[in-house]
Amino acid sequence: MFADRLSTVSPRYAYEITTPEGGAGMQGVLLERRERLSGILNGIDETVWDPQTDPLISANYGIHDLGRKVENKTRMQQELGLTVDPNRMLAVMISRLTNQKGADLVLQALPKMRELGIQLALLGSGDAHLQDAFRKAAEEAPDQVAVCIGYDERLAHRLIGAGDLILVPSRFEPCGLTQMYGLRYGTLPLVCKVGGLADTVTEYLDGQPSNGFCLPGWPDLGPDRCAGARCRAVVARPQRLGVADAHGHGGPARLGAVRRRVPVALPAPAGRVAVILSSPRRVAPGVCVTLFLPRAAWRLP
Repeated sequence: MFADRLSTVSPRYAYEITTPEGGAGMQGVLLERRERLSGILNGIDETVWDPQTDPLISANYGIHDLGRKVENKTRMQQELGLTVDPNRMLAVMISRLTNQKGADLVLQALPKMRELGIQLALLGSGDAHLQDAFRKAAEEAPDQVAVCIGYDERLAHRLIGAGDLILVPSRFEPCGLTQMYGLRYGTLPLVCKVGGLADTVTEYLDGQPSNGFCLPGWPDLGPDRCAGARCRAVVARPQRLGVADAHGHGGPARLGAVRRRVPVALPAPAGRVAVILSSPRRVAPGVCVTLFLPRAAWRLP
């Protein structure tokens, strides 16, 4: 009540904690102090999380040699016992296995994902019943589902470097870093539109720049709706790269000036998603490479 300023880890979450759904009983006080409440988005260590120099992944790659990302994918498929196919979508999830993190939503969607031929590689631990359910899914379809219970930093880097899609379907999330790691490595995030996930991931809509896929916020989602979002991801196989200056990771407050734009068209290697986050240090703060745009795609030289 007497602090000069109040802060939390994302602008969206700063709003959510003033609501009955997100305030945990403190919403009245926070709403009263809302003019003193700010959300400052978290960030990641770009020296540790850099696909161009990361010593933990099988093959380093960047915006100009994105095809090498496929090497990470096929190596990971082979090591996890999944069907080795660069054209098959590989979804990865690195998370605590709890309902808050949306692990149950992924379980609900798994039958449809398997029907569509999507592979899932999961690394995490948490509630025993969720761990057991994921283990059972891996036993039923070892060529499509791989589950590693626990946490391994090297494996986390390798999964993010290998995946086409990274699942972060949290029911609430103050900020989240996993989706930022995915963006950095060209692994598109699929998120629920809450907290910092909504601040860092924008979905393709009416020609607007995009860098991922979003489910509705505060969700009560069944398997059909979850699988529907993944279906959209399957058919979004871009043939171009783009950069969003007004909708990129970091929000408007962190954006740098875009000097000029140059259209570019690149083939998607082996039909996979051809998207990668450029280093803000090398391009401009807050600028990110975006998802396929049907009419125009842009990058900074």
